[in-house]
This record gives sequence, C-alpha cells and structure tokens, in this order.
Amino acid sequence: MPVARFVVELFRCVPVPNDRGVPPTEEELDLSAVDLMEDAWSIVTYLIAERASGDLIHGLGCDGVGIGVLSPIVPNGGVAGWSFTVEVLLNDRGPCFGS
Repeated sequence: MPVARFVVELFRCVPVPNDRGVPPTEEELDLSAVDLMEDAWSIVTYLIAERASGDLIHGLGCDGVGIGVLSPIVPNGGVAGWSFTVEVLLNDRGPCFGS
C-alpha cells in the first residue's frame, strides 16, 4: 500500500563560541542540552497521545498513521534539533480512513 511520508524538523539556537573564539560555558551547554531534551520529550509525548486519540491527522484512525524514529540533528552553525517522520497509509482515493 502506498505511503505518504512527512519529515518534520524542529530547530533551536545553541551556544557557540563568541567572536574571539571563547567557547560557551558548561552551564550554557548544559541548559541548551536540557532544552533540546525537553523538545524531544514534548514532541514524542504529543505525537503518541494524538495518534492514540486518532487526532494526529484529522479523520484517520491509529492504524492509518505511523510515527517514525526521532533523530537528533547535530549542532551546526549555532542550531541543533530533532527530525522525525509521520507516515500516512494511502489508497486509490487518498488516506486510508479508519482501521
């Protein structure tokens, strides 16, 4: 059965060395890591809850929507984040509604 795959990415600013090359403090790096982990937790718990309720994609039951793996986007140029996929089963008429 065909599948529509959506990739969703969330980015946030992360500490970087200043203009003189001085690296961020341990505290700045720790706080940034906590923020990134809270982002991951928020995304995963929201997606699981919405999928279970059937509301992740309006009108599709749990069986019609799959949630892929949450993958880190490594820090690059002052940003880092998360990437994940949402997959929707399709048929000849579009999304497969119901179970």
